[in-house]
Amino acid sequence: MKGQALIATAVSCKHANFTVRSEKAAEKERFEEFWKFNAYLRGSYTQTVDFAKLDKLIVSTCGQFVNRIFYLALPPSTYSSVATHLAANCLTKK
Repeated sequence: MKGQALIATAVSCKHANFTVRSEKAAEKERFEEFWKFNAYLRGSYTQTVDFAKLDKLIVSTCGQFVNRIFYLALPPSTYSSVATHLAANCLTKK
């Protein structure tokens, strides 16, 4: 399942009642297909163990050797901690 987008945020759009408001069945099907390529993992911005869980989720879902892009939809005050933990725990390992 390479190329899956993994969304690991405190709030998942799907679980926050974000739904398609369309009458078209095809659009609803595309929306449901989109969610198959997403995962939700609850964690903190500062705990190493949570970033280790994120890495484990990525490896189990996509494999060890995949390109990883992290979208940081976070408060700016957390960028330093999150970036440090991502670098230490969640980069592809050779």
